[in-house]
Amino acid sequence: MAVGNRWYRWVCEREGADPVAIYPEMALHYKAPKLNGPFNLESRRAAGFDEDELAALTRADNA
Repeated sequence: MAVGNRWYRWVCEREGADPVAIYPEMALHYKAPKLNGPFNLESRRAAGFDEDELAALTRADNA
């Protein structure tokens, strides 16, 4: 998980994109499966997810 998060952030930074704001658009475009909780938030924090990303993940799960 940490490697994927690091590369995703790197690409977003390179493209000047906000990683939290662009994720829903990217997920829709690439037909990513819907993420379903419960999520291991501590593991995601350890992988480099920030609190904004975790909040967005939790909101998406409740939508």
